[in-house]
Amino acid sequence: ASLQLVATLRHDSGQLRDVTRQARYRAEPEGIVEITLHGRILPRADGVASINVQAPGKLSATAKVRVVPSACCACPPSSSSRSVPIGNQ
Repeated sequence: ASLQLVATLRHDSGQLRDVTRQARYRAEPEGIVEITLHGRILPRADGVASINVQAPGKLSATAKVRVVPSACCACPPSSSSRSVPIGNQ
């Protein structure tokens, strides 16, 4: 299983802009998850990882993900946990 992050910027006008493909991702500690260039999270080991998202314009945000054994993952995460709001532009 994997999880796709969606990185969004909110303009002063309230308009949202998807910057998922322009953002850069980093996970700490290493080894819990792998993150693709476009924000797909791939589980690698049980544990909790912090995902840092760096968006265009030097904006950033952090989200935490918990990886649990697959037998415990019958329910998908809520839609709110798939989106990482980056900030206002």
